[in-house]
Formats: sequence, structure tokens, C-alpha cells
Amino acid sequence: MDYYTGKNPTKAMFLSLFIPGAGQFYNEQYWKAGTVFIVESTMLGFTIYNNHKMNEYYDKAKSATDEAYHRYYQKYNDYYEKRQNMYWWLGGFTFLSIVDAFVNAHLYNYDEEKRKIELRFGENKAQIKYTF
Repeated sequence: MDYYTGKNPTKAMFLSLFIPGAGQFYNEQYWKAGTVFIVESTMLGFTIYNNHKMNEYYDKAKSATDEAYHRYYQKYNDYYEKRQNMYWWLGGFTFLSIVDAFVNAHLYNYDEEKRKIELRFGENKAQIKYTF
């Protein structure tokens, strides 16, 4: 456990990497964890769907005549492009959720730590007070 923040940023990062929203859940940001889980799961579902359709049209194109071959091969290319785009979107969103979990774990007790330092200004003086 990180002695300064109360949350382990590395643990939050790895949780978020392997389980969508787990890093946010670890940081007690439940609404954000649910949102990340839903978005990443939806993107993963679209990726699997596009992969399935791509393979389906590839198989049809292999066994089709010349006229149907071009139509099926075009559909195969369309789903291939969609799948590749979903890989990029999923990877980018996962990366952002990992960074979010890491930063939020590091800043978990930020407000409590901020209250330990007090800055006061008087008429002719400035005073800094730090509470242990």
C-alpha cells in the first residue's frame, strides 16, 4: 500500500488493464467504474461481432462464383476495417481508463493531505502551517 495516498496506483493500473472498470472500482469511483465497464464491454462486443462477420464473408467469398466473389470480398473488407477500427478505439479507451485509475489512486487522499497545509496572510506577514 502506498503510505502517502492510501491506494496503490500500480494495483489500480493492473486491475483496470485486466478487468474493465476494476481500477475505478478499487478507487471507490463506482459510477465511473460502471461507465468504463459498459463502454469497454460494448466495444469488445462490437469487435467480436465484426470479427465473426468478417470470417463469415471470407468463407462465402472462398466458395463463391466470380460475380458473388467480389460482393462477398467487399463485405469482408468492410467488416475487416470495422474490426480494425474497433481494436484502436478499444485500445485507446482502455489506455485512458488505465491512466485514470493510476492517477486517481495516486491522488486518493489528496483533499486530506491538502488540509494539512495552511497558508495565512496577515497585514505585514505570511504564515505557513503544516499539521502532521
